[in-house]
Amino acid sequence: GVSESFQLKNLAPDKELVLVLRSAATEPTEFDLEMPGARATHLKIEASDGWRETRVVLPAPHADHVTLRLGPSAVERASFQLWAVATP
Repeated sequence: GVSESFQLKNLAPDKELVLVLRSAATEPTEFDLEMPGARATHLKIEASDGWRETRVVLPAPHADHVTLRLGPSAVERASFQLWAVATP
């Protein structure tokens, strides 16, 4: 039932973002990714013996920073690395 939030800074306000979540889930899990001013994205992460990368396209933030929230899931999320890339 734990959620996590983080802030992305120094963004180009008019550029879409691609968020990459790298995980090594031992069990399948689902949760919502929330961004202010946008519809929540429901993510499904499959179990894997190695890294699995999930990419999510996010709308332009219309600001130089944005707070993202990973909603609670039924099982523990394992070994996430997250980064965002602005679209060209």
